[in-house]
Amino acid sequence: MKLLISLVFTFFGLTAFSQTQAIKMKHYSWNNPQHHFNEVLTENGKALLDSIILETGFDTLQCDRLNHDKIIDYTSRQILPTHSYKYLSYELYNGQLRKNIYQNFNGYDSCRKQQCILSFSTNYDNIAVVTFYIID
Repeated sequence: MKLLISLVFTFFGLTAFSQTQAIKMKHYSWNNPQHHFNEVLTENGKALLDSIILETGFDTLQCDRLNHDKIIDYTSRQILPTHSYKYLSYELYNGQLRKNIYQNFNGYDSCRKQQCILSFSTNYDNIAVVTFYIID
């Protein structure tokens, strides 16, 4: 009896099409010269970036762009908690806006230039995500 029930559940599990499909996204980084960041931004991406810049009041010309190798170092669990930083993520999914803002204060050194990480992800259909780190 247990074998019959197991076979029935296995059959329905394989044929019920309950599997989800991954959404293919393209990821572009502001500091990667091969990405041509301003050219790949969609209209939604531009609006999200403008919203982030308005939220932070930050001038992106006044920061150092981190290259890909340093991004991994600066966002690690060892480095990020020891620095002051602000993280913003604005997502537009099927016309719905979602904001995620996190800020950590750990002193401020006005002598050092701030480090910036800006990225844009999209599926060119209904999803656009802009994330921005400002690390002191």
